[in-house]
Amino acid sequence: MMAGVDLDAIAWRVLSDLCRPGGEFGTLPPEGLQRLISLRLTEEATRNGVAPEALGEAFTRAMEELTGAGRRRQREASAESDG
Repeated sequence: MMAGVDLDAIAWRVLSDLCRPGGEFGTLPPEGLQRLISLRLTEEATRNGVAPEALGEAFTRAMEELTGAGRRRQREASAESDG
């Protein structure tokens, strides 16, 4: 991995590009959107000299942060541990 590469920043940039108002991405079927995201992450990983898997994990974190999915899982885990 290149020194100083911020995977989270790259992931957020990709996610931001996909979420632009008026974008055509909302009309894609789920498989098409998944393929587009995969291609974009692979392109960014190659450009920045990072592992595509690592960038994929950063993208997943960004999506979870954006949607709040991570917070729901944390609350569920906390509720389970409380008993």
